[in-house]
Amino acid sequence: MANKNDSENYHRFVDKVCIVTGGASGIGYATVDEFCKEGATVAIFDFNEENGKKAEEKLRAEGKHVTFFKAVFFGSKGLTATSEDFTMSFSTNVSGYALMVKAVYPYMKNAGGKSCSIVNISSISAHRPQPDRWTYSSTKGAIIMMTKCMALDLSKDGIRVNSVSPGWTWSPEVFKAAVDGGREKWDPVWGQFHMLRRCADCPEIARPILFLCSNDASFITSTDLSIDGGYIQMTNEGFGEQSSFAGSKY
Repeated sequence: MANKNDSENYHRFVDKVCIVTGGASGIGYATVDEFCKEGATVAIFDFNEENGKKAEEKLRAEGKHVTFFKAVFFGSKGLTATSEDFTMSFSTNVSGYALMVKAVYPYMKNAGGKSCSIVNISSISAHRPQPDRWTYSSTKGAIIMMTKCMALDLSKDGIRVNSVSPGWTWSPEVFKAAVDGGREKWDPVWGQFHMLRRCADCPEIARPILFLCSNDASFITSTDLSIDGGYIQMTNEGFGEQSSFAGSKY
């Protein structure tokens, strides 16, 4: 489980405006909440209007400064993916990122750039092949390279651009997949994919995102941060229960 957060003791984003896409639930909502705790004014973009309005209402009731805007959504497919599926996925998950950055760039530049930061959300799916992920994984891989290109081009204005690659996280979608037995049953199963032997809680992904957005990361750009509990570094031998190694007895 995640350690108790003390972000409310920090005020790194007072007088800052933050935009969080997919901010109505899961990692996105946790990121919105963490930004708000540190004094930010946050715009929530999400395809789910009902969840977006609920998030806006809940956070405003807590005295936080948020506004919801409806966005679009794409899915993930493998062998069944059509040309239209790929077009939709790349339009939303790659072009969408690029167009968002293009839209906010003039404001970041006018703000002086030096305290401005962009964090794109990639995935462990960009680093390891997974079944039925042709569309999703392709876009997530593209995001990492696009992030590096953005970082290079925006560096002249002092704007930093990084990405993060989360591992399995207890988001609403993962909870849906765990309907038979819930977290108690599935965390040990899916946790075996990670060195830390569990899936992440959403705030554990959100807080490193805030770090990259903050001046604490003022000399970090063009970097993909794996927030994955060691998932990407795991090998087929797992934790070694089924392995024996030459010289392992000495």
